[in-house]
Amino acid sequence: MDPLGLMRECGHPLLIAIVAIACVTAARHGGWLQRVLAHPAVPWLQLPETWLMLWLTTLLNPRPWAADYTQLDWLMFAISAVALAGAAWTLMRARSAWSELPAPATVPLPDFPSRLRAFATNPPAWIVLALGAIVLAWRRPDQIHTPQLWAEDGVFFSQAYALGIRAFGVELAGYFHLAPRVIAALSMLGDPAWVPHVFVGATLTLTLYVMAQVLSPRCPLPLRGWAALSIVLVPDASEVILNALNIQWILACGGVLLLISREPARRAEWLHDVLSAVFIGLTGPFCVLLTPFFAARALIRRTRASVVLTGIFALCALAQTVSIVLHPQPPPANGTFD
Repeated sequence: MDPLGLMRECGHPLLIAIVAIACVTAARHGGWLQRVLAHPAVPWLQLPETWLMLWLTTLLNPRPWAADYTQLDWLMFAISAVALAGAAWTLMRARSAWSELPAPATVPLPDFPSRLRAFATNPPAWIVLALGAIVLAWRRPDQIHTPQLWAEDGVFFSQAYALGIRAFGVELAGYFHLAPRVIAALSMLGDPAWVPHVFVGATLTLTLYVMAQVLSPRCPLPLRGWAALSIVLVPDASEVILNALNIQWILACGGVLLLISREPARRAEWLHDVLSAVFIGLTGPFCVLLTPFFAARALIRRTRASVVLTGIFALCALAQTVSIVLHPQPPPANGTFD
């Protein structure tokens, strides 16, 4: 049994984001599904399922891996429970505003000064990003005081050393990893002693970049500061934080954020969206999953930007699919699946 739960390696924020997008899309089309999804009780009914999905195999694992189990402390468990309960409460209140049922009684909040309330609901971006960096260092102090290459990070570095630019065309586990390849290429430019520092620093930067996507005015999410912090507060993420191999999971969240963002209005925003789509699309197989959502977005919005992004993700999905088909992975030696 995997000690990191049913949704390992930061996969759960991506799944939850896609489920949320699907629910919002379905709710806007009316009918009985809208009435069901709009009921204030639904968030609380989803809460136990989500909580068990994130923590069931962690808590009930009879043989936890000592190296990973130490990361799953009770503080992260409490943060996860509070965050899920807060999300259910927020969604319940939002549904109560337009539900046909009477809104449940709520305890009035204290009347804080308006500036303090504005700061709490929408803190400055630099404070959120600084807190994100602090949380990453707190959760992986070993990668800060003694940076190391994680697992296949050594493969990316060795192939960059041996193959040079040709390493960008080499698949790993059946698909392409553009972000780790770029990081490995950058690490070749300096002293070899600084290679682990480059890997850790680059993954820290990319994680903060995804947080900055949430903080962008183009992101429609409410409470953007707290939503950005949720990326680094996800439990069961010891294999993901601050290593190049698994930065693909965090960048996949960036793909979802790109999907829900408002249309670009300036040339710089256009350039960002195009480069981000290519970078995210060629880092991991998630573009295969996201392409249908981008296609639906293009049909709904009917804008040039949405069509361009759909085309980019479709091409990346085609490249990743062809690579996966041409490079099937051998079954595990013990005949089981991870």
